[in-house]
Amino acid sequence: MSSPKERTSISVDPAVLAYAEQEVAAGRARSVSAVVEQAVRDRMTRRARLREFLDGELSAARERDPVAFAESRQRVAALFGLEVSEAGPEQAHRGRSA
Repeated sequence: MSSPKERTSISVDPAVLAYAEQEVAAGRARSVSAVVEQAVRDRMTRRARLREFLDGELSAARERDPVAFAESRQRVAALFGLEVSEAGPEQAHRGRSA
């Protein structure tokens, strides 16, 4: 059983709406809402997979050369005007939307 849905309103480009309506007309989706929901779910999944991959790569880089990793982190933070915490890569993104 799926969870209850919440009603909302969104604005999309006409081409996006036309695509969603074509998906419904072709029987590939039950509604325009279903097309939008699936697109958002797909994006959430891709971002979660990317975050998991990047966390693994960052952890591996830290293990290979902790000094170079720390120096690179400082340079990236300076480029983006960010503060560098001592949190590991798996903690650095918590609380931020992906």
